[in-house]
Amino acid sequence: IGYALFKNRQHQLALRRQKELAEQSAEYKTRFLADVSHEIRTPMNAIIGLSKLTLGTKLTSKQTKFIGAIEQSSKNLLTIINDLLDHTKLEAGKFTFVNKAFNLHEMVRQLKDTLGFKAEEKQLQFEIKVEPSIPAKLKGDPIRLNQILTNLLGNALKFTKAGKIWLTVDILRETEQEVQLKFEVGDTGIGISKDQIDTIFESFTQAENTEKAEGTGLGLNIARQLVERQGGQLFIESKVAKGTRLWFDLTYDKQVLKEK
Repeated sequence: IGYALFKNRQHQLALRRQKELAEQSAEYKTRFLADVSHEIRTPMNAIIGLSKLTLGTKLTSKQTKFIGAIEQSSKNLLTIINDLLDHTKLEAGKFTFVNKAFNLHEMVRQLKDTLGFKAEEKQLQFEIKVEPSIPAKLKGDPIRLNQILTNLLGNALKFTKAGKIWLTVDILRETEQEVQLKFEVGDTGIGISKDQIDTIFESFTQAENTEKAEGTGLGLNIARQLVERQGGQLFIESKVAKGTRLWFDLTYDKQVLKEK
């Protein structure tokens, strides 16, 4: 009996040690990726800024084309770096949310301005419809909402060659203190096959019919986690060659914005 107890204790100690080593390894990985990402972002932002300044000077058409490609490639790489950093933080449980006042209608207008040029470039319709009765003054995390919507709309733009993309915001439920909103992003793009929909939210996954899409395959996984960690749910509906529709719900407090 004594020997059995000794062996059991040894086994428990070994398991505890393995767990500690695994946690240390995860912590080192998180810290390493965070440090590297921050270090890489500084020169990447410099390259983007210098490219933009160079494009504002007198250049030949060939030089303009080359510098433009450098700027776009730098932006794509920065997006990948940011995705990796966000994914690492989420996996480590170190992702934080703010709770502050923001104007939803203004945010949506800015999104349209930011992404509209890409839609025009691809000759796509970009439709935005926000329920007028939604309070303009809300309280929550506008940074993460903007990140989710930018991510989903960016995917819609990326995988739509003709037709349109859209964003709608409707009220699901409203009380005196809060409002639950439904956000929907859709497109008439290449779509996703039924057998791939269940795996599309997994880390580093892209649908097979997305050709050679740029990115990490982390975007939808990050968007879903950001929604769920704020108490909402993200859903998807898609048909190959017909398009994709994603929608999610989030609840925000009503807030009186202070005048500046």
